[in-house]
Amino acid sequence: MNKILIKNRNNIYEFGVDKIKFIISKNYMKHHDLIATFNFIYNKANISEFSTINNYNYLIKYDDELLNLRSSELFVVNNYYDLNYDLKMGSKSLALNYFYSIFGNYHENETLTTINILISDLSDELNELAQLSDELSLDLTIEELELKSIGKLIDAKLLKDENYANQYDLDYLDLIKIQLKMIIKIAEFNYLKKYFVLLDLKEYNDEIIKILNDISLDNIHIFIFCDSFVKGMNIKDIYINGNIKIDLSNDVDIFNELVLVYPFSTTINEIEIILKDLVNGNITEEVNELIKILY
Repeated sequence: MNKILIKNRNNIYEFGVDKIKFIISKNYMKHHDLIATFNFIYNKANISEFSTINNYNYLIKYDDELLNLRSSELFVVNNYYDLNYDLKMGSKSLALNYFYSIFGNYHENETLTTINILISDLSDELNELAQLSDELSLDLTIEELELKSIGKLIDAKLLKDENYANQYDLDYLDLIKIQLKMIIKIAEFNYLKKYFVLLDLKEYNDEIIKILNDISLDNIHIFIFCDSFVKGMNIKDIYINGNIKIDLSNDVDIFNELVLVYPFSTTINEIEIILKDLVNGNITEEVNELIKILY
């Protein structure tokens, strides 16, 4: 498990993360602050005069080291994703990044090698035809295909049930799934790079949870911002950002923030059982007492 430390203004958040971390808060402003900190770092923003005067600071540490922006990348996933625009393959397009990743070893592609040989032959033939006289000629060159030039040639369209579709044919969860699956594939093909994904999840279902739980890559961390517990969550993958800040993968946090303040005598193991009831929607008297502490 890796360690994350985030500082936003004067607030500090610390938690362990394996592949995914559900960050739960009823207050969306707290989600906004964490997301804004990631954007501040990856946009290489400067500390403002206002922040300097107020001694505000913004930083993220990964395993006690400041994030290395050269060897990592940030993706923000939400329902504001404009699929129609993204498929135009602009320079910051997720779809273009996905294409570059899946076709990254294009130098080894036999079909492309054959096409470039034919392009070279065609250039030679054109140069023979371009001879103006014994002394004058035009030197005509057709550029060989490479990754970037192929990207400019791509006309990307969405197919759903074997029919052409656009983003307006998709529901909320479809948009989330498309982004997640492209990002996971990007991480799979670029295993030497670290990927951080901020998933602003207002609605979810078992399929989304399954996609997240099935991630087996070591180079991707997905932070899911949500306002409630969902059946299928692993207790160790949860960080509570409510009345208290508590990492449920940290027994010391559980003891200090829950066991010591719970109105009845209890243990870490018993608290974890109550937490599992909460996740599974089994609302008992013990769960209600725990909710009062968390929120």
